[in-house]
Amino acid sequence: MGRDLAKRIGDSATALMRGHGATVVGKDIRQAVYISVYLEVNARLQKQAMDMGEIKFLTAGEVDKVCGRTGSYGINRAWENWCRRAGRPFEADAG
Repeated sequence: MGRDLAKRIGDSATALMRGHGATVVGKDIRQAVYISVYLEVNARLQKQAMDMGEIKFLTAGEVDKVCGRTGSYGINRAWENWCRRAGRPFEADAG
């Protein structure tokens, strides 16, 4: 099953598993948490948009542009915020 899951994820960051939630991968824990948090946020927003009527999804090129802007700076800013909210110390990432 692990090989099948790895094959399904491939070069992606997530795989939804019916009845089991999702699996998320990242280059490190910060990226994996970032993806996990925004996977849920974006799913909620998509559901709300679908409830309002037909939606027009981003094209593959538009998705690539958005993903290209999400670098270590944005991930570290989010991580710092989550650390503070959890009452945990924040250590800056060198990457």
